[in-house]
Amino acid sequence: MEILRNNLVKYNQSGFTMIELMISLAIMALLAVLVIPSFTSLRSNVALGNASRELQSALRVAQNRAMVAQNGTDHGVHLESNYYVLFGGSWSTPNYTNVVNLPAGIVISGAAGQTVTFDRLSGLPTATQVVTLQAGSNQEMVQIDTSGLISLP
Repeated sequence: MEILRNNLVKYNQSGFTMIELMISLAIMALLAVLVIPSFTSLRSNVALGNASRELQSALRVAQNRAMVAQNGTDHGVHLESNYYVLFGGSWSTPNYTNVVNLPAGIVISGAAGQTVTFDRLSGLPTATQVVTLQAGSNQEMVQIDTSGLISLP
């Protein structure tokens, strides 16, 4: 009996059992499954917001260049589904171009293939336009008003 008691005391050390380890691993796996989609969605929303602000900035650059009439020509931004082009002169024969590719997964919808041109000296666009950038089900809009206001509504 004494030998049995000594063996029980000897093996009664503190530590984790296999069941406790398996439960904690299962909890961590469940948390990872719940957190990863939220992180991916957050990352996509941040990229979409950055892309819309960069497009707004490019439109303002074109507007400012038109107001100071650089090269004596109109300036504008040509929109395609996965990139846009900042240009001076007419879109068919531009004096210069600056191509900006959108990040992967972000597309311009609704205004692809259109050109926003600003008049020389006044910097006003020819018409009100709304450019929609889309990443999955999320979207951001850039509005160009005939008064010259370029905003993110």
